Order: sequence, then C-alpha cells, then structure tokens
Amino acid sequence: VKITNSIIANSGINAIRISGGKLKATHCTIASYARKRSGAAVRIDNSDNDVATTVTSAFENCIIAGTYSSELALNDFYKANAVNENFNVIFKNCLVCNANTELPYFTSCVFAKTSSKIFTDTERYPYDFTLTDDSPALNMADANIAQTLPNDIYGQNRLADGQPDAGAIEKTTE
Repeated sequence: VKITNSIIANSGINAIRISGGKLKATHCTIASYARKRSGAAVRIDNSDNDVATTVTSAFENCIIAGTYSSELALNDFYKANAVNENFNVIFKNCLVCNANTELPYFTSCVFAKTSSKIFTDTERYPYDFTLTDDSPALNMADANIAQTLPNDIYGQNRLADGQPDAGAIEKTTE
C-alpha cells in the first residue's frame, strides 16, 4: 500500500494499523486528537493473532502526532528491537510524538511532546492540520523525497522556499 499527501486523523482507535505486509507513506499527516479514542495514532505489528508475519513499512516526511505521550506502538513479535527481515520499519525525516526515541527505526526525525504547538488549534478545529509559525515540522522534510511530491494536498508548491515541511500541508506565508 502506498499513501501520499494524505491526512489520516481522529479515528476511534489507530489511524493506521499494520499487522504484516508492506506500507509506504510519504508526506502524510497522521494525527489523533479525537476526544474519545484508544490506541496510538500508528500501530505496527509483525504478528496477527499470535502468528508471525513480516512487515515492511517506510514513513517519509510524515507527521505522527496526537494527545498521547507516544503516538507510535511498535510491536516486534521476535522482540529484536532492531530493523530486521521480519520487522523492517523506517521513519525518515518525520516529526514524531514518541516517548522512546532510542529505537533504531528513526533517521533524521524530530521528536515532539504532545504539548508542542504543531498545528494551529486542534482543540477548536480538530480537523485543521495547518502548521503553526513555529511548528517543529517546518523545513525538516527531505528535499529529495519532496521532489517526488512537489505539491501538497492543496496544490501548494512545497519546494517554493527550498525548505519543504513534513506532513501533507506545506506552511505558506499567505
């Protein structure tokens, strides 16, 4: 499955849950600010009902955020706590609300606390994922990856200032 320039938000449980298989998400905003919910925004397992599976997932230039202290639930059936042939999970140039930053799955990522002002106002506008003027997602995306998706979800050029933002929405000065 490939997901690009998408907002997946405010589901009752996990916004994305993978229990084996392949997924690539590029320039996506995955956010859980729903008042009544359970589970992290993203959950990745390499087992399904205690049967081992293989999972390959890549998240590039994405935002994974929400109200929990950790919006990632990574469950390696083999408990290797490392990228391996059965649990090949990579996060590259992502803004991640995650309590465990010591895991080996992150490359050039920025880690935020839930209190960080990433989006304009998720309390009043739970589906507005416009970046704030001081959002940690600003200018952190990999430009080479951004060149494959030069326009954001609204058609705005994310390469115009030479510093693309993570997530589905490019911050503009207009």
